[in-house]
Amino acid sequence: MKVLLCIVLLGPCLGILDHPGSPDACGMLQSLFVNESYHDIAGANCGDLEVTHSESITGGFCLASMTAAGYYRTGAVNPVADLLLQLSGSNGNAPVITASNSGGTMFVIRYFSYRDIPVQNKWTYPCYMLNSVYRSVCFFHGNFGVISEECYAESQNLISAAVSIIYGDLQKRNGGPLGVVASYCGVYFPFLSNLPISADEALFKTFWQARSHLNTKWHAQSNWVIGYTTVNPIEASGGTASYNYGFNSYLSRGLDAHSSTAWYTNVSVYTAASISANTLSGFNLLPFSFAGKEWDNSDDAAAIFTVMKLYGLVLSYIMVKKLDSTHAVLVTRMPMHCESGCPLLDGAFTDNGPVTPILAVASGSDAHLRPYQVSILGPTSTMGTIKYLLGIGHMELFGQVNICPFTEVTKCEIMDEIRVLTIPELGPDVAVAYRSLNNAYSVYRPNQQIMKAFCADPLIYDHFSAMCKADGICHVYFKALPGRLTMIQYTLTEHTFVLTMIWLGPTKIGARFVHEYIPSSVLTMKYYVNMALWFPDFNAVAPEKGGVGFTKIAGHSVLDYLTYLVQRLVSKEIYYRVAAYKLATGVAPPCGYRVFAASQQFFSPEADQLRID
Repeated sequence: MKVLLCIVLLGPCLGILDHPGSPDACGMLQSLFVNESYHDIAGANCGDLEVTHSESITGGFCLASMTAAGYYRTGAVNPVADLLLQLSGSNGNAPVITASNSGGTMFVIRYFSYRDIPVQNKWTYPCYMLNSVYRSVCFFHGNFGVISEECYAESQNLISAAVSIIYGDLQKRNGGPLGVVASYCGVYFPFLSNLPISADEALFKTFWQARSHLNTKWHAQSNWVIGYTTVNPIEASGGTASYNYGFNSYLSRGLDAHSSTAWYTNVSVYTAASISANTLSGFNLLPFSFAGKEWDNSDDAAAIFTVMKLYGLVLSYIMVKKLDSTHAVLVTRMPMHCESGCPLLDGAFTDNGPVTPILAVASGSDAHLRPYQVSILGPTSTMGTIKYLLGIGHMELFGQVNICPFTEVTKCEIMDEIRVLTIPELGPDVAVAYRSLNNAYSVYRPNQQIMKAFCADPLIYDHFSAMCKADGICHVYFKALPGRLTMIQYTLTEHTFVLTMIWLGPTKIGARFVHEYIPSSVLTMKYYVNMALWFPDFNAVAPEKGGVGFTKIAGHSVLDYLTYLVQRLVSKEIYYRVAAYKLATGVAPPCGYRVFAASQQFFSPEADQLRID
């Protein structure tokens, strides 16, 4: 009754959702399986859930913040989920590494700022769990809670307007609306300015020292890695092409909170977030990043192509230096090999996971402290990022957001299918021209591969993708792949882990959530009338959902769906964590392809008689 009263009156609910790790949580979890054949799935005292794990929150500004809030909130409203996810550290097994990028970084800063302090209305109770009489009131009028309040559309729009008025002239003189000042203002004022961070805790390293949790199970302090992209021509080329600021010089890196000697140890937590979410500099740099790609010089016009490439490289170099001098691109000269300047961009331009920084930091840790489960919470485009990191796909230039211009993203998928089917019908000349154009703007970088399938099954990615599209959550076994440019070190033992992903693409489970829990009064509105077809794949900046921010309806829909999804698929979450535990104990996962290959030996020689000559 108190929860309902707080929701209906929209007042603060002090302490309702803040509970310590429940000692009874294991008993609650085991009771879920008392009538199942595998009732002992979590082991004695739920010990099979205690394994080193990492959490990765991708980018997307408020879209990332709201989805992450719904995911993290689950542990606050349900002690079983808290025991299973082990995000808060209340059960002693905090993530050994929390990685974040862009909007995920801004959420994580807000979460860590409020995690250990008593505050009113930290989280709100899920609207979908209320009686239908109160549910509509909650969807239309309920607040998002202190941790997520920054993404309320009216707050975002008001703050953005005020910042434009006050700092507009300064922004014009420092790169314009896509410049360095605009980027910093767009991160600090709407997302971080009202946080309870004292001046003596504002440094990135100091902030984490005050808020890090000790993993009592493994006697290790939890770590935080902020993903970003650096454009470092000297490091990328080994010193042979210091002038090339193209895609081949884009490198995925992480700000490691445990590092005491890195160039970023004296930056503030606000600056770290601004670097991680610096999409605007990426947009400015993007047009001048294609000239540095490898070109196909195999035909008769090779001489002309060479001249054109040289011209493009010179123009690109000059423009990058101009963007630097006018403060249109954020540039640093502090790291190694950056004496002439290295642009710093959003991590989505190389790895929006961010998975690369996790594996890089893990490779420098003791074997028993490497994460055996790497969990990702990401938008639809994260599938493309996984293919790129596996070395089987091109780089996602806009890997952090859904850029389909239509509300119903299935329209973009249909148009893409039509394109694929139409091109072969236009004749070989058109097909060749199309492939040439596509290759010119697609970026393939095999040297950025960071992982490979544990089992060399050609279908491994297909299974992973199909699983996500069916359930909204999927898993696969990978091995970390060392590399100089990815900074993943060679280790004495291979780092094998379970990659799990909560995928925010349209699925049947998302459609069922809409039909069962979204109020009918919402589904009669123009923007939401076909919600079951595209939910939860919101366009990150759609005006109908509130622009960068979220309206009440859109925000509660996302918050509630993530909470619901974790609850709905709790058995799968347990299975994945136990699978990681088995890896940690030395039990190798099954390999279906190896079984298939071995079965080939049992073909009978007499089968030759069945051949048709």
